[in-house]
Amino acid sequence: GDANHPEVKGILGWANGQGVATLDKNLMATLEYLPRRVGILSQTTQIPARFTEFVKEIINSALVKDAELRIIDTICHDIRERQQAALELANRVDLMFVIGSHTSANTNHLAELCATVVPTHLVETADEIQPSWLQGHHHIGVTGGASTAEETINEVVARLEARDS
Repeated sequence: GDANHPEVKGILGWANGQGVATLDKNLMATLEYLPRRVGILSQTTQIPARFTEFVKEIINSALVKDAELRIIDTICHDIRERQQAALELANRVDLMFVIGSHTSANTNHLAELCATVVPTHLVETADEIQPSWLQGHHHIGVTGGASTAEETINEVVARLEARDS
């Protein structure tokens, strides 16, 4: 996960200096010393496919270094469902808005995931929507991060609907 995320910092605190936070799947190949026993956990808001790919690379590296791995999938079930629903919606539209904090790992991952299939904008409020983003787009999807207020989502939807009036 993201080494600066509070959740990851908390987990590393329990590791007593024996943990590493990284998104670099090639990390183990570069380590001179590798403990015999290695645990892998994911930040709860990570994209599941990214975690799976990361684990595959770690397994390949660890086998060469004769390590024992314990993999714990800690990705939040609700986050996983929200990501899947957002991806399904993104596949049915030609523009996507993800609503939430620019500093939220959850909303950033949603935006990143949606952007793999359709142009996507991450906005905190309806006021951030640029009219130029909407040009040429007729089917627009909207989703919100886990902690995004319903009122904020409704304001964005209202702004998008108003452009058609």
